Amino acid sequence: MKGLLLAGLVYSLLIGLGAAALPSIHDCKRDHRCLADLLHFEGSLEVLQTQCQVGVYKEGTLTASISTINFRRLHPRCGRVVGHRYQFSAAEFRPVCNCIEDASLPRHCDSISCYGELLLMADSSAHTLRQRCLSRELEGSSPVTVSLSHFSSQPQCGSSAPGDMVRFSPEEYHPVCQCIVADEASSHIWPASEEAGSVDNVGLIYIDVFLHVVVKSLKSLRAEKFKQRGKTEDEFNYLLTPIMHKGIKFVIKSMDLTVDAFWASGRDNKIMRQTLHKGDNRDLNFYMVDELSADSKTIEPINSNTKVYCSPPPNSAAWREEQIGEPVLDGCIISVGMSPGNVTAAMGNAEWKTPLMICAISTAILHTIDMCQSQERLPVL
Repeated sequence: MKGLLLAGLVYSLLIGLGAAALPSIHDCKRDHRCLADLLHFEGSLEVLQTQCQVGVYKEGTLTASISTINFRRLHPRCGRVVGHRYQFSAAEFRPVCNCIEDASLPRHCDSISCYGELLLMADSSAHTLRQRCLSRELEGSSPVTVSLSHFSSQPQCGSSAPGDMVRFSPEEYHPVCQCIVADEASSHIWPASEEAGSVDNVGLIYIDVFLHVVVKSLKSLRAEKFKQRGKTEDEFNYLLTPIMHKGIKFVIKSMDLTVDAFWASGRDNKIMRQTLHKGDNRDLNFYMVDELSADSKTIEPINSNTKVYCSPPPNSAAWREEQIGEPVLDGCIISVGMSPGNVTAAMGNAEWKTPLMICAISTAILHTIDMCQSQERLPVL
């Protein structure tokens, strides 16, 4: 009942010019019911990716069939039996392939100037944009001109050209292409600071961030900040300053404003996290709430003294006690009046350890660099 005070008053502000964030494998599994069947047959995500690119599910293939002897799966959700073959149509496997190919691209590229416009130019497909970057179309030294009809509003990047066209210069599209065609290893070599590049001598660690601003009313200070461009991002960057200076780059993917008097005071925060959470275990969900309730019992597990909570290591005793749910439901909750020390202490004290952040926080606080150089960003299936 109390959580229903939300009453549908949720505002989503995607960063950029309406560009969708690159999906994670978790998103692909949620949005494409055929993924489980295809993954079951191929045996691994890596094999499925290869088959999508050059194998039976490649672009242009109308159907893909396999022997029913090799396809033993109870209650498949896609495909049909044709003779002694199990057959998938292009309408079933191509959306899956497009999604997992997009998910394999460097996830931070959409923070680069002009990415949003170029993505819309490629029909909102990061995979299509990557293919165009690999073609001669976007690798030369000449401007590229496209129809204004690709955009729902006047693009912030590019310049107007005759005939309702938009012209992009090489200086605008080259940085995006250089990022999106890079492999995972080379996409992490840009140092966040001189300290990270010269002292630690490790590649930059990128972590996608979903900011959730939860307020008691639209008149609260946090709500007013949310309405002012850059204010919420500035507060987040300030709180994470100690970590950012150690070679970790947080890329804000989206910001949500939610009006709920209970959630904003720290109460029912488990339901809040389960309702608002985005992304997967590679990402940081950061909840910024109003003044906490004086009743410390009602805001548990948020610490009423430090005014911060970061979820414990997945599957630990504390995780089970708090009944958080699947390991992807992690993150941090902070109240007003926080300092960078409070937030980084909560993370650094091993209270929050997603697979990627084990490496990231250790780098920032404990300077254990070696473990980070081999850290993989594995998808969650």
